[in-house]
Amino acid sequence: AAAAAAAAASVAGVGAGAAPDVPSLVGRSKELLKARRPAEAVDVLWPAILAAPREDSGPLRFQCALALHMQSQHAASAELLKQVIELEPSFAEAHLCLA
Repeated sequence: AAAAAAAAASVAGVGAGAAPDVPSLVGRSKELLKARRPAEAVDVLWPAILAAPREDSGPLRFQCALALHMQSQHAASAELLKQVIELEPSFAEAHLCLA
């Protein structure tokens, strides 16, 4: 189990004890969503959300919310969008998605 978690973290751009590379992960998740691969986007984003300092995780949470929405996981998506707004009140896209 530890090896699987380490492999997932490595794929997600998260080294042992290192903060994730948020811009790169957001870019990768956008590519996956364009390719209609939302489950893979969640697999990339979730370990990064857990590893990132909470205050830096808004963009990761937003992308994950989009991926969950694409998988018809609307309640989970809405919860993440609320977290994004809590972290970054001026994140207009999150407000629009919840409207």
